[in-house]
Amino acid sequence: SNIYCGKCRNCRTGFTNICDNNLMRGLTTTGVMQEYVIFKEKNLHSVPDSLSFDEGASAQACTVSSHGVLHRIDINAGDAVVVTGVGIIGMAAAQLARLKGANVILVGTDDDESIRLPIARTMGFRTLNCQKEDVVSASAEHFGRRADFVLECSGASSAIVSASDAVRKGGTILLLGLVGKDVPFPFAKVIRSEVNVITSYTSTWIDYEETLEFIRTGALDIKPFLSVYSVDEGVCAFEDAYRKKVLKPVIRFV
Repeated sequence: SNIYCGKCRNCRTGFTNICDNNLMRGLTTTGVMQEYVIFKEKNLHSVPDSLSFDEGASAQACTVSSHGVLHRIDINAGDAVVVTGVGIIGMAAAQLARLKGANVILVGTDDDESIRLPIARTMGFRTLNCQKEDVVSASAEHFGRRADFVLECSGASSAIVSASDAVRKGGTILLLGLVGKDVPFPFAKVIRSEVNVITSYTSTWIDYEETLEFIRTGALDIKPFLSVYSVDEGVCAFEDAYRKKVLKPVIRFV
């Protein structure tokens, strides 16, 4: 999804996701829901034969999680991890953290009670509704301490601020969710607690290859997230996603 120059310092050192001249398809350029789209061959990936096109089409969101969880921070076995946001990025981040041996809690809202939080529970995750429970006390009770890592995947300003309460002194906050505007943040408290605040943005070629392999082997299960729509149901797919009736809509063209 990144259009990078390949010439700037970041590109030449492998950080194509933060190219100095970066463009993002569908965000800073036209998207790909049109009859013809031009891609450079170097940007294409081969979808393994054992993967469905539905899974392949949904891999991009999971690469965001792979980049952040596997390459921006260092989660170890036994770590306590709180994931805020139960979209596909949060769900994938939770699975990757658990894959590294962490104890994980997923946090959602009332809007997530009908679809997203139940899916998380069927996948074996402890869940919290931040509009009904105090996340800090509930997670501390579950872990026996505050979280070593808070993976913020919602982009909600309230979740970013509350991350500073949920994380332990010396812990790490990873910001994966995109925010739409500047957020007031309690830097004084964070600095005094020596909390690490790490940002993460999109993904690189390697992240795509790793993610496709995780999905192929079943280490990353995204099938429960997918709801398939025909082309004629395209508008309904967008509306259902906006209203959080589904987790990840996939429009199938054939």
